[in-house]
Amino acid sequence: MRVAPTLLLFVVALGLAAPAVASPRRLAVLELRNPAGVELQEVAWLTDIVRTAGLRLDRGRWLVLTRDNLLQLLPPGRTLADCVGECEIETGRNVGADRVVAGEVVRFDGSLRISLRLYDTASGALVAAERAQADSLAALEPRLEEAAGRLYAHLASPAPPPAQDPRIVAVSLFVRTGAAQGAGTDANVCFWIGRLVRTCLDKARRDDFEPGDAQTYGPFTLTEPVTPEALRKLRVHLWHDGTGRRPDWQVAEVVLRGLDAAGRPLVERRAAGLPAWLGVRPELDF
Repeated sequence: MRVAPTLLLFVVALGLAAPAVASPRRLAVLELRNPAGVELQEVAWLTDIVRTAGLRLDRGRWLVLTRDNLLQLLPPGRTLADCVGECEIETGRNVGADRVVAGEVVRFDGSLRISLRLYDTASGALVAAERAQADSLAALEPRLEEAAGRLYAHLASPAPPPAQDPRIVAVSLFVRTGAAQGAGTDANVCFWIGRLVRTCLDKARRDDFEPGDAQTYGPFTLTEPVTPEALRKLRVHLWHDGTGRRPDWQVAEVVLRGLDAAGRPLVERRAAGLPAWLGVRPELDF
């Protein structure tokens, strides 16, 4: 059948005028960190609660990546266990996500608490944060689902621009133990920076500070934000309490990083004069 030229032009015009259907944006939910030391399958279950809460989002606008999606999209040699601390936003970018959710399970004052953070991967900005708290895992489940729902409500908002006047809101500490015989320590290792942070370093379910061991601890939230210049001037005090069968410790490397609200490192300080043994004088200042 021959189509009249006028009708053909009308059909083509309609096609040009029809709006293009935008592809849904990607949301990645990383595995929750586990400083509380709860069972691994329980952490996986809590992570799935956060992930499945995203299925209530408009599927035309948001695609929630499954755990299998994340594993397939990660670069070779990387695992979900690597996605902690400063690399959370980087991991979101690696899997092509527009927004990424990260968080951790902690024990505090006899209760279990989960903190969730929502980042915009393009700008690296922190979009929103929520918390859930309960005395048991069973009681925590519905509260975590509610917290995730509140977090996802912010997906309708544009990402905030990067801060024009950046502040340090948290710090992380990289510590490497020497490789010499007997270099490791059984003592409790702690550090403080004035009144900004005082804490001890420990990885749940891990024998820390063994010879040759290298770990990043944190991030640790400061009691108040400070400028990068202020953090560069403050004294960092690292020490151990001398307990255990082998308290002496050979410290090979210590790096303090000051982080902004998006988890980006703005300041890096390295301890000088290392490697050194912390024995009779179990302290290191830099």
